[in-house]
Amino acid sequence: MSNRTGAPLRVVIGCSREDGPAARAIAQRLRVDGLSPWLLADELEGQPDPLRALRDAVAEADAVIFCVSRRSCGPDGQPALDIARLSDLVRLGRPPISLVIALKLGVCDLHAEIPQARVIEIFGYSGYERLLAALRDHAENLRRAAAPPPEPEPPPESVSPALGLRGRYALSSLERQGQVARLGRGCARSVIMLAPDRALLISGGGAALIDARDHRALWSIDCPARCAALSPSGRLLAIAGGAQIFLWDLQDGRMRSQLSGHGGRISALAFSPDERSLASASDDRTVRLWRTGDDVASLASPLLASTPAHPDHVCSVAFSPDGTLLVTGGADRTVRIWRTLDRTLVQTLSGHGGAVEALAFSAVGDVLAVGSRGRSLRLWSIRGWRLLHSIDGHGGALECLAFSPDGSLIASGAADCTARIWQVADGTLRRTLVGHSGPVVGVSFVPEGDQLATLGEDDRLLIWRVADGAEAAALRPLSGRVTGLAFSPDGGHLAVGGGDGAVTVHALYEQVAPLSQHIDHRGAVGSLAFAEDGGRLITAASDRRVRSYPLSGGEGAILLQTHGALQSAIVAPGGRLMACTDGEGTVQIWQLGAEGGQFWRVLRGLRGRPRLLRFSPSAEALAVAAEDGAVQIWRLSVLDGDQLDPQMMIAGVAGRVRSLAFSDDGLSLATGAETGHVQIWQVSDGALRADLSGPGPAVVGLSFAPDGRSLAGGDAAGHVRIWKIAGPSRGKSGSRRREPDQASGHAGHAGAVDHLAYSPVGDILASGASDGMVRLWQV
Repeated sequence: MSNRTGAPLRVVIGCSREDGPAARAIAQRLRVDGLSPWLLADELEGQPDPLRALRDAVAEADAVIFCVSRRSCGPDGQPALDIARLSDLVRLGRPPISLVIALKLGVCDLHAEIPQARVIEIFGYSGYERLLAALRDHAENLRRAAAPPPEPEPPPESVSPALGLRGRYALSSLERQGQVARLGRGCARSVIMLAPDRALLISGGGAALIDARDHRALWSIDCPARCAALSPSGRLLAIAGGAQIFLWDLQDGRMRSQLSGHGGRISALAFSPDERSLASASDDRTVRLWRTGDDVASLASPLLASTPAHPDHVCSVAFSPDGTLLVTGGADRTVRIWRTLDRTLVQTLSGHGGAVEALAFSAVGDVLAVGSRGRSLRLWSIRGWRLLHSIDGHGGALECLAFSPDGSLIASGAADCTARIWQVADGTLRRTLVGHSGPVVGVSFVPEGDQLATLGEDDRLLIWRVADGAEAAALRPLSGRVTGLAFSPDGGHLAVGGGDGAVTVHALYEQVAPLSQHIDHRGAVGSLAFAEDGGRLITAASDRRVRSYPLSGGEGAILLQTHGALQSAIVAPGGRLMACTDGEGTVQIWQLGAEGGQFWRVLRGLRGRPRLLRFSPSAEALAVAAEDGAVQIWRLSVLDGDQLDPQMMIAGVAGRVRSLAFSDDGLSLATGAETGHVQIWQVSDGALRADLSGPGPAVVGLSFAPDGRSLAGGDAAGHVRIWKIAGPSRGKSGSRRREPDQASGHAGHAGAVDHLAYSPVGDILASGASDGMVRLWQV
């Protein structure tokens, strides 16, 4: 195998004779992009000893590509000659080829003769870009392996492995499930300052080490996250999403193990000081201790022990610095102290004003800090568990705590959008830090103790000087809660609405930053729609404003501003209509044009308080889900003035409705319920067409595929399911009921999947969740 440094990557390409033109075009493009392709069909022609030439090429190759299609095998089922020759040499080669790619030129199965290979669909979403990225990453790995050892002095042993890691890493299961891209990093979870200019950010999409000077991500891990913990040495990073824990080794970026066993969402993690065990707290009222080693025993039986069940959810967990004590904080407003060795309950600290959300030990372990939703901070002495100080001052629930390295100060972040620094000795306030517009969910001192980082739900990371409280740096490295999704009519752009009022437009088939971002709304952007010509994006937000943004660039314009309370607003596909409600008893409908909007109709005869609104794709009908579970359908073409009665009532929905979706032809309406049930109804007569699932987590997002043969549903637990709904029919009536096929699923979010959207041709499904992530799945 070649290990030449600086030379182009040598890639041997094999294909059938019929696939020669396609393979030749791919080879030419690789050559333009700086690689050195070697196509069997061309290179072996005229060779006196083709087998020897092929052996020599494979021996010098850095990578091998098999171009496969339905034409790769003959009528007898045997692979084409060039593919068979190449596969034999790859399997028998010594040393083995380290990168083998099966490049699908169409829908086909891989022949058993082809060695185990990474599969890429060249005509799938970003197919060539994914191929090129895989080859370039491989070339960089070969260059590093062949490079001479570095001359500089090795870093001191005290340097955290998290500081030396570089690259992008991801759960392999995401690619296996069909993820082709992710947009954004997700909502803020926590922050750890590893150096004055290095911030380890935990967000809904995973973890990233951010350079605070130029805002670059030095490394990132794509892994759904609700909480995380870094081991004391910085070697291990535990990330929890849902009921799963993923243990990553930051020495090389590989996932060491996956830990399962909790029956509910994991809310907190903590490593023991010796890093040999990990504690996890969960909504299932238990705390579990796990082995963290990569030896056979740890991987085969990772669970060490569990504490006895708590009376309520466990919200927080921490080890004492010497590892002898394990502390848990619960929703029952108490703190429990356990002896780590045998999980014996040593002490219970009661009287906190709310659920105990945050725990922290001082560096020497003599003081325990407790923060609760009761807005108070309590400092306890470990000797005798005596209360040292009960500190009030925050105007909201305490979310996070951190001691300074010398233990003289403690920082607290709260839902009142402030962070405060307190003197541990006497409990007095040292500084109030005001700069966030959302709850502060993370605080961390730099190792030197002279600066403090705060992370807010406004997606901002602020770094402050402790001495005078001045702001030293400000970054916006995260993306907020996803509140809306919309594909452009040509499928080339995806618009994302955020809970912070941001509207971002992504160019999906270009390897560039977002095409545009607008932060004009002063509230969550609940609905987006492209104009029919695709040239404008129409948005409606909780600030009661409807705005229009030209896709070609330039400033947006306010089309409409409603008055009074607003509970829900939605823009119709095509951007010609907008419906809104105050949640009391009426729905107003407005006509929208390029320059503004005007009032059109009001729906007064509603049964119950309206909670959800959904237009049909052609904007000819409006579905209204009421608080009592009833769904009403209003045909807009027959409205006359103040409409008093809907044209159709759907009864029998299995629980309170949390999501609605029309099929593209407008003939079917899907409902997702609080109970986890998904049902499909015929719009013409309200008959039940299919009952797909339930009970389970609430189904909070729904979307039909453009051909109407599939339905995607997102639930409150972060899962996406896709049902094939064109099953065999039963019965002879016009309202025939269909039995759905088994659902497929995607698990990639650590928050409720409220928003789903299919691309216009139906090959890509976008999912947006409360974890702040948008993921694109090839379906």
